[in-house]
Amino acid sequence: MKNDPLVHIVIPLYNEERVLARSVETLVQHLKDKFSYRYIITLANNASTDRSAIIAAELSKKYPEVRVLNLKKKGKGHAVKTAWSQGEGNILTFMDIDLASDLSFFPSLIDGVARKGYDMTVGNRLGKDSIITKRRFYRELMSRFYNFLVRLFLKSGLDDHQCGFKAMTVEAFKEIEPEWYEDGFSFDTEVIALFIKHKLSILPMDIIWNDSRESKISVFSDSFKMFKNILLFRKRIYGPFRNLIFFVCLVCTVIIAAVSVSIFRPETISQGDAVSYLRSMVALDTGTAASAGSLAYRFITTAGGLWTIIGLSKFFDSYENAWTFLNVFFYICTVIFGYELVRRIHKSERVALLSALFLAGNYAMVTFGLGYFMDVGGWMFYILAALGVLMYAQSGRQKNLLWAAVAVGIGGLFKEYAFLGAFLIGLYLIYENCQKPTDFLRKIWRPVLIVAVPTAILHGIIYLKYHFTYIDWLAYNQGHYVYTSRIVEYIKTLGSLLNLLGLLALIGVFYFGKKWFNSRKIFDAPENNTLVFVICLLLSMLPVLFWPAITQRHGDIRFAFVHEVRA
Repeated sequence: MKNDPLVHIVIPLYNEERVLARSVETLVQHLKDKFSYRYIITLANNASTDRSAIIAAELSKKYPEVRVLNLKKKGKGHAVKTAWSQGEGNILTFMDIDLASDLSFFPSLIDGVARKGYDMTVGNRLGKDSIITKRRFYRELMSRFYNFLVRLFLKSGLDDHQCGFKAMTVEAFKEIEPEWYEDGFSFDTEVIALFIKHKLSILPMDIIWNDSRESKISVFSDSFKMFKNILLFRKRIYGPFRNLIFFVCLVCTVIIAAVSVSIFRPETISQGDAVSYLRSMVALDTGTAASAGSLAYRFITTAGGLWTIIGLSKFFDSYENAWTFLNVFFYICTVIFGYELVRRIHKSERVALLSALFLAGNYAMVTFGLGYFMDVGGWMFYILAALGVLMYAQSGRQKNLLWAAVAVGIGGLFKEYAFLGAFLIGLYLIYENCQKPTDFLRKIWRPVLIVAVPTAILHGIIYLKYHFTYIDWLAYNQGHYVYTSRIVEYIKTLGSLLNLLGLLALIGVFYFGKKWFNSRKIFDAPENNTLVFVICLLLSMLPVLFWPAITQRHGDIRFAFVHEVRA
């Protein structure tokens, strides 16, 4: 027993008087019954202003293995680091006082370090076999977006970076300790960034997570700090951006486009499609039914955008301000998702940055994306769905495919363009399961339900209330959005929309295809999953050539294959 590793468990505290005693008693009892390692527990009280210090002292008297560390400085990261640096232990671990991570996984967390030889094990709430209970939707959305940004900038390869359930060797801690500066909530991400920098091994472990309703993280101020820290952590790992010129150009383009639309936008909406959109919002917001029937085509094609703007208008004082905010948000997200999509295909930051730069400055993105239209929402969800399918193709995780379907299902409520993602999902699954139709049916039924149910519900509501269907909209569409020649439509789309980007895209497709076809056997899965995905992606774009409303309105975003020429 004396040669067994000593596990040092740190629990950071800040005003936890309501749950402290109950949680510590639960933890101690569980460890006595089901934990085979020697252990000590440190309650790191970082400047609590309630009775946490008193309760912690009482617990330390009751349980010999429990110790108390009272700190004058706030900060979760500060509490964990100080406790580890001052305490004992061969294996260092921490967990949150609410015991959100199911304790049945704690022995496996320690085994990953003590027996499997990893430098750190991390709890993963977002893994294939993970289960999250009682989590509110907005927190789930924020978590996934934050972890996406961390993967994007730090290239960690992990699903979850902020789970309060981690263990590491004392040797690994001593190696990163001199460079550990973050004292707040983002310290988990900094620790992982330092592990990447020092090439230390990390084992993610899927867990069950019972989400706490009480969170001390501010949605706005702390989110901004955490994003700022991501950029700082990236700089520490990789140094300044190696492709700084492209990054600066991309950021400047996004900022100029986003700011200019706010400065130069008209004070009132008085012309074009914006008038009917505005009338639709008023009808939905006020419950006006007299003229709502004539606006049913807006309800059935852009209900998600209309409802979102109505909700945001309560905070932004007007539909116009809310509309501008929403489109700017979608515009920025489209550029970010487009960047990640290209980076995962080409595995090149330079190519991804250059492609995102063209996307951010694209004619349709700036005019129809940032103007008083609903188009950019459909584009964003389409690209997000494409990213989900690509992640599925590269990892085989079914959850990524389901998230792609969610993007299509939600995006279809904002604009029809998002439904092009359904083509992509179907085409890739047909390729993957062409020899096993039963597997195709087993994998496709859930995405189909996820995509179809929201739209079916919406269409049912619109039909019952206004006796209007999408078929009625298509009939109007075909007669309204049409030129005397289909050739004119193609020229308009490929010319004014793509401009020089179209030439770069064609050149990029050529070089990309040449590289893959020369290096591997065609369709020799799984090596060519990325190539197959690209082919399916291009095929999913073809319907726009036969969709008059889109070709006339420049309403599609073409994928940018920018070839990187190396000297």
